[in-house]
Amino acid sequence: LAEMLQSKHRFELKAVYDIVSQILQILQKLHQHEPPIIHRDIKPSNLMLTPTKDGRFTVTLLDFGAVANPQVQKGGSTVAGTFGYMPPEQLMGQACAASDIYALAAVAVELLSGTSPADIEVCDFRLVIEPYLSHVSPEVVQTLNLMLEPSVHHRHCDHTALIAQFDALAN
Repeated sequence: LAEMLQSKHRFELKAVYDIVSQILQILQKLHQHEPPIIHRDIKPSNLMLTPTKDGRFTVTLLDFGAVANPQVQKGGSTVAGTFGYMPPEQLMGQACAASDIYALAAVAVELLSGTSPADIEVCDFRLVIEPYLSHVSPEVVQTLNLMLEPSVHHRHCDHTALIAQFDALAN
């Protein structure tokens, strides 16, 4: 995916929504694991897109080298991730499942805008995405803002609801 973005590939809105839905489905499986598997480095270079015969893509999540093990994390913190995609709690060494949701929303903003989240203005720990998404419905911008909520306790992390929303948009 990173190579596609570097070559200025622009995705149709429906393709972006389908990609986001597929990643949410992957994250749902990882986060439901006991203990939860937290990837901690969701970004374009860790996402592989394979074209399908129907013109869509199959998404594969790569590089599990930064996976957080909550059982080992007690007592120490390790910061892993990539600037621009990391939420505030992850910068403090407190990654959780909601951290992956934030990173996915940052990837979605990049897919929709062509702008890396590292290059987007931040105000009060919040990415200011509206100027980059004027071509996207206000409902999607609102959902992305909720997924990018700086407070982990207020972040929209309901996998099932998010999958249903992005599936509906993709079809």
